[in-house]
Amino acid sequence: PAVINLLLLLLLLILLLYTQYNRRTTATIVLTLTTMPIFLALIFVPPVYFVYHYRKLIREKVEEIEHHYSAIRIYRKTDEVAPNKAHNIDCLELHPKFVAKYRGKHQMMSLGSYLSTLRLPRISTDGDIKDGEASSKEQVAKFVKKELNVALGKLLLNYFGKTYGAALLPLTGSDSVDSYLSGIATKIASWGTKQILSNNSIGNGIIDDDIDEDGDDDIGIFPFTLVELVSILNVNNTLGGKMNMSKTPLELLEIGEVDIFDHSFDGLISNPFVLEADFEKTIQRMEDRIRIVEETYDPHDKSIPPPMPINERVLPDLYLGSGDTCYSHTKRETLVNRLTALLLTKLSYNFYKRSKNEKDLFEVIYKEETCQHPDELLQALINHGHSVDVCPRTQITNFGFSLCVKEKDGSWTNIPTAIMLNTGLERYSDNRPVTFAAPHGGIDFYITGPLIGATNTCAMQFYVAFQGLCAFHSDQDIIMPYKKKASLAKPYSTVKAVQAARMAGLISVAFSKIATEMELPFGGYGTMGMCNDISGFVDFAINGQTMAYPLISTGRYLSHFIRCITELSGTLKDKVGMEYAVDDIQKLIHSIANISSDLHVSPSAAKSSITRYKASYPEAFFQETADSLQILNEIAEMYESLTVWSRVSRYL
Repeated sequence: PAVINLLLLLLLLILLLYTQYNRRTTATIVLTLTTMPIFLALIFVPPVYFVYHYRKLIREKVEEIEHHYSAIRIYRKTDEVAPNKAHNIDCLELHPKFVAKYRGKHQMMSLGSYLSTLRLPRISTDGDIKDGEASSKEQVAKFVKKELNVALGKLLLNYFGKTYGAALLPLTGSDSVDSYLSGIATKIASWGTKQILSNNSIGNGIIDDDIDEDGDDDIGIFPFTLVELVSILNVNNTLGGKMNMSKTPLELLEIGEVDIFDHSFDGLISNPFVLEADFEKTIQRMEDRIRIVEETYDPHDKSIPPPMPINERVLPDLYLGSGDTCYSHTKRETLVNRLTALLLTKLSYNFYKRSKNEKDLFEVIYKEETCQHPDELLQALINHGHSVDVCPRTQITNFGFSLCVKEKDGSWTNIPTAIMLNTGLERYSDNRPVTFAAPHGGIDFYITGPLIGATNTCAMQFYVAFQGLCAFHSDQDIIMPYKKKASLAKPYSTVKAVQAARMAGLISVAFSKIATEMELPFGGYGTMGMCNDISGFVDFAINGQTMAYPLISTGRYLSHFIRCITELSGTLKDKVGMEYAVDDIQKLIHSIANISSDLHVSPSAAKSSITRYKASYPEAFFQETADSLQILNEIAEMYESLTVWSRVSRYL
């Protein structure tokens, strides 16, 4: 009504102006006003009709979604003592030895085992629930398509509310299958049908005869190689992908940590920072800051966030989270990890300040020893009763995407997850690819002592995070068997541990400087390398080799590393106390120039890749990893026989 009144007023004003301009008579004005209702009717009847029709579609769509969303549910069939092999779906299958090893300690199942328990109701040809004949794959696919369309509509209602979300529903089409969103749903359903239903129909046990008895068709594997993924990242950067961060990597390095935490140490760090006086006080002030928002904050709490249901209708009993396990550190111990890592990172930034001849360095004082760089702080802690464990380690990562199942008795069954990718190697007899579970690696810095690590090991790790910060990071984790770390070398001696801290600081400056100057997306993460590459540089410089896998740095950015770190050496060589740093830079240049790459696994590089792969996966959590290790052994034997024959030929 308000819009109509405004339009009416606007028309009257236009009419008056028109009559004044043409000097019309009063009779003309009266005639015009008497005919205006007819004129307005001609203008407003069509839009009013369409608004009414639109509103009718909204009501129908909302009723359809709310009724449909509560009417149909997929259910879990968990009462089968020995499920038929034909019902099985292979998806991130666990290795039997791994499951047996932890049986009774940790309740686990594979994602495929969970999917294999799902059953659809019997569905009629029009997609509705109906008792009778079993559903065909086409009917199941049609049902999945309709369900996805309804789910997309439900998402609109939940996200925008019934006012705005409902207004958008007719845009999805009055018919639940002929719409733009249904087009998306069709593509998803078709892909799902091809991936899952082609061999193993979830609904009513409709199974093909061509089941792969060897378990080679694990649908949890992404059909991408490292080269393809890195190419996507580089294409994005080449076509204009720029830094998408509120702060540059160099700014984050100066702050000391990424801004992903609910509460930061901003304003709590004094300069100089006196460990004996300021460390515990800073932890307490941080806890006071947390209690303002979290009144129930418990410093001794190790619990993880409660799991959240994903979709009870489509994925019954499946939750996002890690069940009822706990963290390795309490909330206060986690703050200790964070604060110590922050101090080491801020000290690393001093290398950049020294290269720019800046005088206002950040300093940490412990037992009257003034520390301006990370290696000096680590050495001071060792000098005064602290023990350190520094070692390159790796573990399978799922980037925080953990799954679990809530059982009928209220207990939790965890589902180990991973990102499975192709290595580029394959078995030559049948082209069976070798896959790997994406790992996370870094240089562990564990400290225990009278001040830091007094109640639990202060756990930190040096790596580049996907938020774009190459630095020391807090390293608490959930306690689960598949999160177990693998050591890639023997723990470093005290001398090498201090050297590793110094090299880590230098590498962090070079990485951050390049990413900032080139405005790389995600602060250079993925483009310049990932966590394994950065820790691999340090380990190679110390041990003359690295067992990190995979290594994906490209020649372009390796060259930039050498250029940047050479410039850093030139600016530091005349500075007092920088002799060790300059010497370590030469070792880092050698490691960066000679480190292996797993992007293009040529026959000459295969031996290195296979050796590092085996070191990174000493225990096979997934069946796919065990199968890949077997194929790698076959490839290694073939290359070894070729190498021996080549040597004999050259001798003859």
